[in-house]
Amino acid sequence: MKKRGVIFKRATRALTSNLDTKNLTVAKSKRSQMELSFGMIFSIILIVVFIAFAFYAIKWFLNYQKTMQIGNFVGDFQADINRIYNSEHGSFERSIARDNPYYLPNNIKKVCIDKNSRLDFEPRGSGRELNNKKIEYLNIDKIITAENNFCIDVKKGKLEMIIEMNAGERLVTIGKVS
Repeated sequence: MKKRGVIFKRATRALTSNLDTKNLTVAKSKRSQMELSFGMIFSIILIVVFIAFAFYAIKWFLNYQKTMQIGNFVGDFQADINRIYNSEHGSFERSIARDNPYYLPNNIKKVCIDKNSRLDFEPRGSGRELNNKKIEYLNIDKIITAENNFCIDVKKGKLEMIIEMNAGERLVTIGKVS
């Protein structure tokens, strides 16, 4: 009987020590699962934030590109007018055929000049901050006849026009390329 009692005590100790170890590992395992899931959730949140910021940055750069394109057009247009104005007479054609049109964003359908020599882009507001930009040295009386504005269509982001000044005239005129 003594043998059985010793074996029983040893077996009981082994079982209880295994049981305590199992309970301890189960408790540790649940805690690490909780820590792992919190880390995973935090990582996913960071990834979503970075992706949202990337889309915002791309959209901002694309809008900035459109604004720069419009700014380049206004600067080039005024420079071409100044070049003709500073000569005694001449003409300059910006066209697809000559491979030198003005480039604008595709959302702009028309470029207009009103009676005050100001640029206007259609649809309204598509010219951003450069709507109502005054263009110097234009002969508005000769450019605008019966209409309120002189408009030129923009085709696939390309604008064609003729800039000219005849001998004896003091201001520059613009016209549509036929």
